[in-house]
Amino acid sequence: MKNICLLLILLTGPCFAGSDKGEAALKAGDYSTALKVFRPLADQGDASAQYNLGLLYNNGQGVPQDYAQAALWYRKAADQGNAKAQTHLGFLYENGQGVPQDYAQAVAWYRKAADQGYAYAQNNLGVLFADDCVGNCINGQGTRTQTNGTKYVGGFKNGKFEGLGTMTRISGDQYIGQFKDNEMLTKTEQTVIFKDGTKFVGNEEKGTMTFADGRKYVGEMNNGRINGKGTMTFVDGKKYVGEWRNGEIVRQGSADAFERRIEALTPLIVESIEREVEHQVEIEEDRRRREGQ
Repeated sequence: MKNICLLLILLTGPCFAGSDKGEAALKAGDYSTALKVFRPLADQGDASAQYNLGLLYNNGQGVPQDYAQAALWYRKAADQGNAKAQTHLGFLYENGQGVPQDYAQAVAWYRKAADQGYAYAQNNLGVLFADDCVGNCINGQGTRTQTNGTKYVGGFKNGKFEGLGTMTRISGDQYIGQFKDNEMLTKTEQTVIFKDGTKFVGNEEKGTMTFADGRKYVGEMNNGRINGKGTMTFVDGKKYVGEWRNGEIVRQGSADAFERRIEALTPLIVESIEREVEHQVEIEEDRRRREGQ
């Protein structure tokens, strides 16, 4: 995908104002010759040659693929105002290739190129800000409403959810807790309020589940399901104490126990996990679409 993106830019017109021989070699796929032409020009400070040398390293054409070297040469050209180099450097920052991932830097370089009227930078900048944002959604506190209907209120770092925050899905399910890299940290304490009123407080290993119908479970959990030792208290006050597996009693323990088989007690959690997987797939597809532009 990245090569396609770079190829599209390459095909939009001449990549540099230097040697015709280097340009012809690049278009013909003769990367060895292109490398020989661009390197001395780049060393002499030619911005177009520096950009093209970065492109060769980026794609692994004529040289081993090396994003760090690509970033180095893009930066030299970008500092001289080369819009294509600025865009590519922004893309590397956005994706953490050859440089630490840094959305603020990505935005800064995209904006420099966009201000020069470079369409690809304008498009990438537009995609980064496609979601509605109030506050600081790069590094700080803000509210972001995504195009899929998900709303997040809380901390941001490099454009991603990080720190204490609240995420509300379009389904109505609400997640409150610590986030990092757009995901909730399930090992820390969290609060999940489902659309039917069921509430969970705890982490992936143990917690308290208060169901909408009045039942209450306190005990061990495993990946969002009731697993391990725990107590279920029913509306009538009776309790079922023992060992549980996937929401069902597997071994009776003590106290007010009676014959009652508990069927899947956490279908909403399972549905929520499935929705989260679908959400991550959407994020990945969106990333791939952007890389292909």
